[in-house]
Amino acid sequence: MFSLKGRKTARVARTALVAGAAVAAFGFNAGSAAAAPSCTGANITGRGSSLQKIAQQNVWAPNFHTNVCSSGTEPTVTYESTGSGAGMEKWNHNGVEGKINTAFSFIGTDDAPNATQIANITSVSGGAGLLTVPVAQTSIGVIANPPAGCKIGAMTNKDLQNVFNGSILKWSQLESLLTAKGGTPNPACNYAIKRVVRTEGSGTTYQFKNYLFQLNKKGLPCTTGETLGLATWQELEANGSGGHPNIDWPEDEGCAVPRSAVLRAAGGGAVAEKVIAESGSIGYASLPDIKSKLKACELTETCKNTEVLSMQNNGLKKLTEATYASPQTGSQANCATALYTVPVNARLANTHTALNVDWSLVFGAKTDTSKTGGGYPLCTLTFALAFNEYSKPGFTEGQETTVKDYLTEYITATEGQEDIASNFYAPLPTGIASHNVLQAAQFTASKIGF
Repeated sequence: MFSLKGRKTARVARTALVAGAAVAAFGFNAGSAAAAPSCTGANITGRGSSLQKIAQQNVWAPNFHTNVCSSGTEPTVTYESTGSGAGMEKWNHNGVEGKINTAFSFIGTDDAPNATQIANITSVSGGAGLLTVPVAQTSIGVIANPPAGCKIGAMTNKDLQNVFNGSILKWSQLESLLTAKGGTPNPACNYAIKRVVRTEGSGTTYQFKNYLFQLNKKGLPCTTGETLGLATWQELEANGSGGHPNIDWPEDEGCAVPRSAVLRAAGGGAVAEKVIAESGSIGYASLPDIKSKLKACELTETCKNTEVLSMQNNGLKKLTEATYASPQTGSQANCATALYTVPVNARLANTHTALNVDWSLVFGAKTDTSKTGGGYPLCTLTFALAFNEYSKPGFTEGQETTVKDYLTEYITATEGQEDIASNFYAPLPTGIASHNVLQAAQFTASKIGF
């Protein structure tokens, strides 16, 4: 982990230079352009994304208090990891709460609110505009605990989609385990597969199902509780508003054809934990969640057979032509080649406001990365939600001050991005304006106000 100690003087000088350039070009301070955080605000609490748990609780919040606002009297940041949906509901994203819960000064989510959800939030915000601020990226890993003596290593996209739609019932049916067409699989693999998925609405699930939809756009039989259900993976992404909720999967109950068992766990870390504990299981979670749970058991025998799989990164090429990538490179997520298209109104420009921007269809997952650097195919952004006028929903000025210090002067600034460039995350990508997520994050965060 990087430390900010000894860097505050250089930080002030650097951000002052950025400020001058931004003012000259656009007439305002963009992102990390203010000279220094004020450190005079109130203690704040954020809530939401479990993907952000390690970043918020182990990296950003402690570093903010220890190294950014560090005299000992400044505000602290607390983060509650509940899942993206459970976080956003406190700001009325589903239209149910009927108010902004001001106990939570910012919301973490990997499932950026769509136009309807933005409208629900702003309908009770007193006129304040919603700011969706990218804060980091990471990979979504596939964690497997196959039967003893059965090693997987890597998985094709065809197998991944069929495993999670439940149609592959045994490990021995994976095409990657067959030595040749018609070959005999390892008998140790001739055991049932159990899928481990999230209990609650989750941004990680949303991103994962989007990737599965890119692999198979057809309807899926036997979606939860339906004998003839033909929902697509895209329809199963929906987070709690009509149709199929984010927690639905093709299942065996009431189905005319067999489907593998589905086990559930609340939170990405809990999914990883359950896979580690349950022989024959497979699940998905953010790489930081997976690595933290593996580290906890690395000195025991409980996870000796658990694998973090490399995934096929050249689309649906057949097995003999498949190439693979690991979700990590060193202590970082393998997302350096991920490409995200920044919504126009979030791009740095005088005519753009960054307010109420819909990032919900911005995905980093690409089934074929072979022509764009060959990185891991399943990467995702994660976001913090804030307001441009915190007074209107009823927050205090002290809350707004700390949110602005935290998001603008630390997380989206150089230091916050450096500090997250380990712990199995990756910093926000830069580049031309249409793909410069870091610049968009800094521009959006610059709009936080009271």
